[in-house]
Amino acid sequence: MKIKDISIKWKILFAVAVGPMLIASVLAWLRVYDIRKGAERVLVEKSQAIVFMAEAARNEMAQKLLSVVIPPLDQIPPDKFVQAVPVITAINVAAENAEKSGYQFRVLKNSPRNPNNKPDPVERAVLEGLNDVSLNLKETVSKFKI
Repeated sequence: MKIKDISIKWKILFAVAVGPMLIASVLAWLRVYDIRKGAERVLVEKSQAIVFMAEAARNEMAQKLLSVVIPPLDQIPPDKFVQAVPVITAINVAAENAEKSGYQFRVLKNSPRNPNNKPDPVERAVLEGLNDVSLNLKETVSKFKI
């Protein structure tokens, strides 16, 4: 049976039946794509907020050290010294906020003392990219499932 042998009635009926299904399929795919992109955007914004909070905590701690609200580092007891370092405060704030938001926070390093902070291949590539002095902001989004 050839297409030219099919009556016009069946051709129209086929077009009327298949056309809307095809359009619905395309619209459904576009909606799923839009939902994925929206979810990705929300996760990136949430991650950025955690980083900005940590940066603000580090800056606040540094300012307190400079204005002598906190004693100078050489006057702090050795067992409390690490907690007075601004970047340690930032790491603690980031870890706490990440955990509350359902994220895993790690302080990555190519040769970490803590084996839990050893970077995976994607993280290693990001660390190597941070050596670029012209880099202002680096976002890397891994594939995820919804």
